[in-house]
Amino acid sequence: MGSLANKCSLDFRTFSNFTSYEDFLADQEYKYYRPGQLDALLCGNMSTAGVCPEGYMCLRTRSNPNYGYTNFDTFFWSLLSALRMMTHDFWYNLAELTVRATGMTAIVYFAIVIFPASYYLLSLFMGMVAMTTAEHSEASAAEAKRREEDFAEVLQALKKCEVEEVRSSHLTKDHRSRSPCCSSFSGHFPKCGCWQWLQQRLYTFVTDPFFELGIVICLIVNIMFLSMEHYPMTETFEGVLSRTDLFFVFIYTLEMILKLVAMGLSGYFKMSWNVFEFAIVCSSLSELILADIEGYAMMRSFGLLRVIRLAKWWPAFNMLLRIMRNSMGALRNLTLLLVLMVFFFSVAGMQLFGQDYTRCVCKISADCELPRWHMVDFYHSFLMVFRTMCGDWIETLWDCMEVSSHSVCMIFHITVLVFGKLLILGLFMGLLLSNLAAPEEDKEGEEKNKLKIAMNRIKKAWTRVKPNNTDGTEPDTVTSKGDGRKEYLALTSVTTEQPASKKVEEKKGDKNQDRHTLEDCCCDMCYQCCSFPETNTCRGVLRIWSNLRRCCLSIVEHIYFKWFITLIVVLSSTTLVAEDIYLESRQILKAILKYADLVFTIVFVVEMILKMVGYGLKRYFTKNWCWLDFSVVVVSLISLTVDMLELPAFTLKGLKTLRSLRMVSRFRNTRVVMNALVCVLPSLFEVLLVGLTVWLFFGVIGVELFAGRFYHCINETSQDYFPAEEVENKTECFFFSEEEIDVRWKNMPLNFDHLLAAYLSLLNLATGAWYDVMYAAVDSRKVEDQPEYEANLYMYLFYVTFVISCFFFLNLFIRVLIDTINKLRHKICKNIFFTEGQKNMYKIQKKKLNQTPIPPRPQNKCRAGVFSLVTSWYFEVFMVAVICINIVVLMFETNDDSEEKEEVLHWIHFIIVVIFLIESILKIVAFGRDYFKDWLNIWDFVLVLLSILNIFFADFFYFYFMDIYSPLSMIRLVRVFRALRLHPIAAGIRSLLWALKMSFPALFNIGLLFIMTMFTYAVVGMSQFRYVKKSAMIDDLVNFETFGNSMMTMFLISTITGWDGLLFPFMSMPPDCDPFLENTGTSVRGDCPNTYFGIIFLTSYIIICFVLMLSVFFVIILEIFDMFAEDDDEALSNDDLQMFYDTWKRFDSNASQCIQYSQLSEFCDALKDTLRIPKPNTIKLINMDLPLLPGDKIHYMDILLALRTQVFGVSGQVDDLKANMEKKFKAENSSEVPYNPISSTLRRKKEEAAAAAIQRVYRKWRLASKDGKEGLSSQMNGGSKQTEKEPATNGEMRT
Repeated sequence: MGSLANKCSLDFRTFSNFTSYEDFLADQEYKYYRPGQLDALLCGNMSTAGVCPEGYMCLRTRSNPNYGYTNFDTFFWSLLSALRMMTHDFWYNLAELTVRATGMTAIVYFAIVIFPASYYLLSLFMGMVAMTTAEHSEASAAEAKRREEDFAEVLQALKKCEVEEVRSSHLTKDHRSRSPCCSSFSGHFPKCGCWQWLQQRLYTFVTDPFFELGIVICLIVNIMFLSMEHYPMTETFEGVLSRTDLFFVFIYTLEMILKLVAMGLSGYFKMSWNVFEFAIVCSSLSELILADIEGYAMMRSFGLLRVIRLAKWWPAFNMLLRIMRNSMGALRNLTLLLVLMVFFFSVAGMQLFGQDYTRCVCKISADCELPRWHMVDFYHSFLMVFRTMCGDWIETLWDCMEVSSHSVCMIFHITVLVFGKLLILGLFMGLLLSNLAAPEEDKEGEEKNKLKIAMNRIKKAWTRVKPNNTDGTEPDTVTSKGDGRKEYLALTSVTTEQPASKKVEEKKGDKNQDRHTLEDCCCDMCYQCCSFPETNTCRGVLRIWSNLRRCCLSIVEHIYFKWFITLIVVLSSTTLVAEDIYLESRQILKAILKYADLVFTIVFVVEMILKMVGYGLKRYFTKNWCWLDFSVVVVSLISLTVDMLELPAFTLKGLKTLRSLRMVSRFRNTRVVMNALVCVLPSLFEVLLVGLTVWLFFGVIGVELFAGRFYHCINETSQDYFPAEEVENKTECFFFSEEEIDVRWKNMPLNFDHLLAAYLSLLNLATGAWYDVMYAAVDSRKVEDQPEYEANLYMYLFYVTFVISCFFFLNLFIRVLIDTINKLRHKICKNIFFTEGQKNMYKIQKKKLNQTPIPPRPQNKCRAGVFSLVTSWYFEVFMVAVICINIVVLMFETNDDSEEKEEVLHWIHFIIVVIFLIESILKIVAFGRDYFKDWLNIWDFVLVLLSILNIFFADFFYFYFMDIYSPLSMIRLVRVFRALRLHPIAAGIRSLLWALKMSFPALFNIGLLFIMTMFTYAVVGMSQFRYVKKSAMIDDLVNFETFGNSMMTMFLISTITGWDGLLFPFMSMPPDCDPFLENTGTSVRGDCPNTYFGIIFLTSYIIICFVLMLSVFFVIILEIFDMFAEDDDEALSNDDLQMFYDTWKRFDSNASQCIQYSQLSEFCDALKDTLRIPKPNTIKLINMDLPLLPGDKIHYMDILLALRTQVFGVSGQVDDLKANMEKKFKAENSSEVPYNPISSTLRRKKEEAAAAAIQRVYRKWRLASKDGKEGLSSQMNGGSKQTEKEPATNGEMRT
């Protein structure tokens, strides 16, 4: 609280014109401002916080950034900031401000909120919407099927009554089909002589596969020529493009005419592809006719829509188009609802805030002109609503609250955000995902792929013209030389009767081959090309070679060797951290790193040689991880050579940072994720290729609209733009330059001058950083004209259309990813992101899903009373109420609390801690050591200890451990989850939390891979961009100078937002940077980056973050929901059933399927894993109420079902389970076992208890009767005689 008010200010003591210190802090004139920033520079007093420039000091003022709305001073503003982070809106700026004010430890808070919190909640939201929509779709499909059956019955009845009418209609239809002019070609031609002959020949021509292949080639070449347009173009090149465009228009027109003649009008327009091509050809012809009209030349770009025709031969593209077509019908109503909502909020915003923006515009604009985002008119109001629905809402909210009411602006924007982004767009996504599950088959897709037929014909023709072998025989895959070669490199010799090819086949077929068995050194092709003499490998030099290979293989497969290499990999990656901008000034450290680098390289080379010898070259280079190791070794050798020769190859020296990639291969957690992603990549690559094809259309249109129009004239001194009234175009800008005014005609870093630049700009738009490019497009005029504010206002719609298409493609991408993951789960295993150990743990945790461990009730009466108290529902309600009070008290804490308020809150907190302490003591007394078996109790106990430390040592922690003071005071909020135990409404939330717990191993593996990826990019960035000029996002904290700053920089762009702040400095070129600048303490010159490497660096990182990390994060949660939706019978795995059967055989050696009741306790104690019920288990087994067969026997199936219900809490269908177990028992004993229960364990226990009670009553009665008889006899005999005992009676009682 209050940290974001720390700002760099001048020293108050140097000014005498202020009457008080408060007035000085309120005056913004004496603060330090960076160029182009509206808020003063933030700072902090921590060692890792931001530092003020020389001459300024860090003071806590009374104002916060962004009009004072960005802070954590109260619960309300903190909640607003948290919502901003959860929606990923401009959160990187908030993180940088917080780090600058409080230090690097704040990154931990943002990492928790951004990744586990926001992405998990969003993933759960998507999963719940998808599951609900799927259920609704299934119900709708069942209802539609029922209606279809009813309709079929009615139709059948109508057919019986209307036979004559149907016949007449058929006759009429046959008569109409004989029209010679509009007939479609179906094998019967009208008798028109030459016309019939021409139609036949043309139909055969246009339906030939080679005709289709020619059209595809024309499409591809046409797209290539359309993509060649750029700025500036020479007149010659522009003429070539125009002539090629005319040529392709002629080709497509000729194709259309030929098909019209061959098929006729009705036959031609029956096919949707022909209708589509007809429309494109007409637009191309109209463009040629109206080419002189200004702006109409852009219609040439619409010819690029022909790229959609590739879907006719591209299965993946065709599938996506069919999915979009099939989804439109279901999305019609939802789309209309979305449009109505946008219209409603646009009008409402215009009515609520339109006048406020006009009246108070000077509060948000220095020149009192309306900003780009306002609600004065409907068009701009619509744009603001659309922006808010896309998730960019916080900046427009600040402006709104500055000119209007805080509460009204807050309610309006959050309402638009919730209803627009989370509900409408979420339902849109769920409905789309459900429709993607089973797209209908397209009738046109049933036709043969003529393109494949044409390619097969070409292959056959090539085979025919290919020269035959000299001996006239067909070439074989294995030559005679290969059949006769000997495997003298293997451990065992191969005789001439056993050819090598057969041995290789036997090796491939042997799945249980020992991993220490030596394999061929080289591939089969090498042995086929080279003939080796037949030599016995058990003698001479070859025996030594075989023993050497065996020794090398034993070394590389030894566990200690693997641990040693892992340690070396970790150490080599750790040394990369020290190679920062200060390394040149630390000569001793530099020398140590140099020798360490040499040692690491030698170790890696020795490892590579050992693996090549032990595995053999064939096996070594067929392993993907070995290829990675080989590449790292080669890069290390190149880097070492460059260092030894002192060559000026800065980029080559930085390649050694890639050796950190080896950490991925050394840990199982990351290997399993990488293996799964490698299996997913082919399908994702095809979808991404389709996406790039769609982007091609927008890219070419962008080049046509904006090529050469993003240039502007700026003042190099002030970096201000000249208005269009002063500088009209490029010529006038150069005129200012002649007058010795420092001006430059400068282009935007992101532009549409050519297709590659357009792709980069579109990627920037798709990832949310769309404002700079969009503003430049809206302000653009003609080529080489100075931009003017909103001169091209309706260009906003181009970006709106592209963003909508990206959102739709995102849904398609996620669905394809989910389908691919599900296929892998069914093909390989269900937990593809789990290691073997995590899979076993997952099974155990899933089996404990419905278990609630309850400690046993103590025998001691005092402890039993305490046990009853702490396990009662009222006690739990009371504790949850105390937790809620604690949270409310924390909500009342603010930055400006008075001393009296702080004192009251302190004592309330003290009382609450005392209550929690008493609770822990009572539970420890009641539960004993079982108290620490529940992780919730352990968590409560730790929180109590931390709270006590926070109370008594608050000042100590604040002054000496300020970084952890706030987390210690806030971590107790986790207790609120105890409220989820109480009410049935919270059952759904408990299930979601359990899903998080179950998915934690997979998320941990993916997170570890993500951290390693971030680490790798951080060290690469530190080696390549440490000297980049500070501009845009790069400053004294966000940079690549040190490893800490580099990691924070990569973290800030890990959500693929805000990465344009790094892209602009990476695209700096002279004169924006100085390539000859002397960097202090190093021989490296210049602050200009390698632009192309920087673009590849950033784009690859954000693609990896999105494709391989964030999307998989969604899939993990959906995968968990699918697992929970599976049949309950799968709670018992095959391993559990086999373990049960093996244990049963020890007690039932004859496979009679029954055991004695007296053996039940021993049997349940002998089981393993979660099926085991350890002793003492008598009470649990009795409560299972197992049926008893004659002879006090129990059937195995009754025990298995009871254990399943007891341990897993599931019941229901058992047919599959019963069939599986019967198959095992019938293999031992095929005889049928009679199943006639006569009692049950619970009933037997009740009978025994009743018999014991009767015996006790009878015994008491006999004793009472005996005492009565003795008293009567004593009265009659004077009490001198004793009554004899009755042993027989006592014996009967015992019986």
